[in-house]
Amino acid sequence: QLIPIFFFFKIEDVYWTFSYSPVIDENGNVAGVLVTCSETTEKINAFKNLEESNQRYLNNIMRAPAAMCIFMGKNHIVEIANQHMLNLMGQTESSVLNKPIFEGIPEAKGQGFEKLLDNVFNTGESFVANEFPVTLPRNGIVEPVYINFVFESLKDRDGKIIGIVAIAIDVSSQVLERKKMEDS
Repeated sequence: QLIPIFFFFKIEDVYWTFSYSPVIDENGNVAGVLVTCSETTEKINAFKNLEESNQRYLNNIMRAPAAMCIFMGKNHIVEIANQHMLNLMGQTESSVLNKPIFEGIPEAKGQGFEKLLDNVFNTGESFVANEFPVTLPRNGIVEPVYINFVFESLKDRDGKIIGIVAIAIDVSSQVLERKKMEDS
């Protein structure tokens, strides 16, 4: 419960937790109420700070200038994907979020990503690729795309791997232009 208190010449927000218990007399009747309370401002503020930190973390991913997403667990469930990643995947949020990646993007199966993701999740070793060829849906058509990407393990505070951060950049136009120049 928030109860502002006048303290050192100013009003401060102070949070309290209250407990009310009956006080029973020698005849077994309720003779009063025992009220205990403890100040929980520090706990509430820590919780608010954690929520703000989580929101900043999410905003940073969503506003990043590169394609970013978070895969959680050994099944690589897409927990977060920014618009750049959704565009790269050729998918919508509803088709990939909270689903294993290869359920959300079945076209990506069999292109080597399974082994790469499993290795990063199991070993914690990062994987970096440049101009990696992959076929992904674009406007309803599956076509070749070239991407630079990184898979980095995501760990909890005890160091246990809980997921993977993926960052990618579509470099198809540069690769295709270079190939045209090489051919000519």
